[in-house]
Order: sequence, then structure tokens, then C-alpha cells
Amino acid sequence: MGEAADAHALLAGGLSEGVVDWVIGTKTRFVVAEDDGGIVGHIIYETSEKVDTYDWLSIRQQAGYDVFSSSAFVAPERRGQGLLGAMRGFAARHFAELGYRRNLSLVDTSNEASTRANARIGSVPLLTLTRVRLGSLMLVWQGHRLRHIDWGRKQPYVLSV
Repeated sequence: MGEAADAHALLAGGLSEGVVDWVIGTKTRFVVAEDDGGIVGHIIYETSEKVDTYDWLSIRQQAGYDVFSSSAFVAPERRGQGLLGAMRGFAARHFAELGYRRNLSLVDTSNEASTRANARIGSVPLLTLTRVRLGSLMLVWQGHRLRHIDWGRKQPYVLSV
């Protein structure tokens, strides 16, 4: 997670030197699962105060308290074997040792496999965001309340946690 050995592992896993330099030089950290020298899963964690997840969403988290899981992937042949839970468990212990107290992530509820995997490892939904885009108009609801309207300015919804 940010050490020289991690850079070597990411390079061996096929990432370019430029991407590895960027990852190691930022507050972005990877958890990587390998099998026979190949990457079979990864989770990307963000520890910075501001995380721009999508062009429509920016998350503000508490520095040193929150860590945000911005992406998770498990190879299709390894799904359903507990790999996501093992990677999240490893990361949770690591970040807890560093003083972080909360792990946040986005789960796309239309991705049933991801929803099931996150429920299996005990993830608890804190809120639901719904985005609707009609041409240049973008609306974002948090639960049942309209929270953000953007008409062509391309201003993201800022979610403070």
C-alpha cells in the first residue's frame, strides 16, 4: 500500500510506470490479490479529503478518519469465493492500524453481484443517491429529496460525509 514493493507488484501486474508513479505519489492505495503471478482482484482506496468519483459526484471525507473505496474488481473466475471480503478485511485492518475509523464505498445497486458481495461482507447502506440526466439537465436525489440541479455547467454534486 504505497511502498516500493507495491510499486514492483503493480508493475508486474501490468500497470504502466506512469500509472504506478501516480498511484504511489498520491493518497491512492491499492489492495491487489494475486494468483500464480496474475492479478485476480483489486480495490482502490482514496485517503484524501476530496475524492472526485465521477464527473457528477465529488465526495468530501474527513481526513485521517475516512477512507473511500473508489473501485473494486474480482476476476469472473474468482467471484463467489470470498476474495472481496478477504481484500476488504486486509484493508480494514491496515487502515485501522493507521487510525482510520470508517470505510466508505459506492455500490451500484444495478450490479447484483456487487450488491450481494457487499451484503455478504457486512456493508451497511448509509444513503441512496439517484442521478437522472436529460440532455444538459442533471438531477441528483439523496433518498427522496432533490439535492442537486445542474443545467449544462457540469458542476458535480458535492457529498460531505
